[in-house]
Amino acid sequence: MSLAIAIAAVIPGLLLLVYFNARQDYHLSAEIVWTSVLLGAATSILAVVVELPLDLAIRQIDDRLAQSLARAFLGTGLPEEACKYLIVVWIALRHEDYERPVDALVLAVAVALGFATFENLLYLVKSDDWGRTAAARAMTAVPSHVINAMLMGYFLGLAHLASRRARLRAALFRVLALAAPTLNHGAYDLPLFLIDTLNQGSQPPPEAALLHLILGFALIIGVGSLLALAAWYDLLERDAADAAANRPAFTIRGLPAPLRRLEAGFWLLVGGLLTLGSLVVGLEGFVSPVRSGPEWARLFPQYFMLASAILPCLFGLAMFGHGLGRWRSQRRDGAAT
Repeated sequence: MSLAIAIAAVIPGLLLLVYFNARQDYHLSAEIVWTSVLLGAATSILAVVVELPLDLAIRQIDDRLAQSLARAFLGTGLPEEACKYLIVVWIALRHEDYERPVDALVLAVAVALGFATFENLLYLVKSDDWGRTAAARAMTAVPSHVINAMLMGYFLGLAHLASRRARLRAALFRVLALAAPTLNHGAYDLPLFLIDTLNQGSQPPPEAALLHLILGFALIIGVGSLLALAAWYDLLERDAADAAANRPAFTIRGLPAPLRRLEAGFWLLVGGLLTLGSLVVGLEGFVSPVRSGPEWARLFPQYFMLASAILPCLFGLAMFGHGLGRWRSQRRDGAAT
């Protein structure tokens, strides 16, 4: 059972980490990638130490809305993103492999996945139903940490580009590299904290209020995901156009054609299964009730399941698109030879 819990905690983060490394052609060495993952895991302990006294102070606030806002943005979003930001800026980005703007995004994702994986393990160990908890967190919490890291890495990558020409603009981008993921993290947590606060009242919360919060949760996930994916592709284009950055320190080159086709097929398969599985989960709430979980999830299963499926569906589409691009490039290379 303990091995199964460990595997369930690690697999979502590991799959996303492999994807981001494959997407930028393995430019970074394994040393800095795995060091970033381990430092991210250690940082989650620091975040807990910082969050505990903050949470005790915030819970003294009587106003429900003010308490939820403070918990989301000051008690959770800022400490966690600040801890990850410090690791990325002070350690990961000082490594000799860091040359390209897109490296900032990949290293930020590596730190975030280490953080999310260790956090995942703690939640699963404490859960009475670790299988259901693992599935829920794999679809929401782990990809959400990645989305925040993509926003952080995007602005750090822009700061890297701007530092050659405009120091003030580079400083602004570094501020945004912390502000953007903090705001997105807080916005993600806010509807969940509000639901939790409403359920602690003496009267059952109005169903209309719960519905609006669930729809808001889905909207925040969708908008944040699209912004992060747009930032990722924008940074890839900027990186490709930046001739000064195209001096890779470490890359895998000249893989045999069968291995390149195998890699393309892997991403086609994984991306396709992840996309289809997410769509099935998202549509499940419209055809069958949610039989377990919090009461608000059972009241509106269609919106709850749909919100949970957004992140894995978008990542599945990105993986499938990556595999399709690799497959087509292999076909073109084969036809050319």
